[in-house]
Amino acid sequence: MPSRLGGKPIPSPPRPFSSYLLLWTVANLLRIQVGFNTGTGLVSSTMDRGALALPLLVLVAGLVPARWPVPFAAMAVRALTNLAKGSFMSNSQMWATQMDAAVLLALAACVCRRPAGRARFLTPLSASEELEVVCACARTIRWQLALFYFASGWWKLNSSFLHPDYSCASLFMVQPLEYLPDRLLFAPADTTVGALVRLVARLIARTGPLMTLVIEAAVPALHALDPARYEETASEPRAPRPAPRTHARHAARPS
Repeated sequence: MPSRLGGKPIPSPPRPFSSYLLLWTVANLLRIQVGFNTGTGLVSSTMDRGALALPLLVLVAGLVPARWPVPFAAMAVRALTNLAKGSFMSNSQMWATQMDAAVLLALAACVCRRPAGRARFLTPLSASEELEVVCACARTIRWQLALFYFASGWWKLNSSFLHPDYSCASLFMVQPLEYLPDRLLFAPADTTVGALVRLVARLIARTGPLMTLVIEAAVPALHALDPARYEETASEPRAPRPAPRTHARHAARPS
């Protein structure tokens, strides 16, 4: 049972590193799973099929994120498997490997600041240490993402990408329409529904390259902003301030 104060439970301190590890675990397990579908998996994903112990290690890291040697090993092994792909490594895997490297350095620095001894390696991360790790690598990762997305958008400024007949953006933007029911997706062109679906598909295909550039310009711009200037307000309502002394004295006087 959590401790209680004034009839309300005291919230546990936030554990940002554990939250990050959970997201990291889900993302990597999904990426590895894609590799087992040879029909849709890219070469960089299908190469993960040989690392049979990797999914298990990633899963254990997500289950015990505070036991820092486990997530450290999982992230290091994941980075090595990506680097082993060489030129077959995809852009997203390259980005993820560099971000994982920033997290690993921050985690190693945090552990090295502990007193020497066995406790340095056996003691789980405390809430304050988890916050320290995330704060140490957050700025680096934020600028990594800003540079990655800026470069991704910059190299798309060419006649091939901007032409909807050749651009991969047109294809990717239209793909979500595949999830429409077949009766809508394959409706006859001479019906209202069929004509509307085709009109939307053509509009998305034509504007796909431009929409992609807008997104990839907004993402680095948002990452470049200093988050310290946009702190969230407290979610709990604040207690009312006590009345000034002068008001209290006047209120105490008999009328």
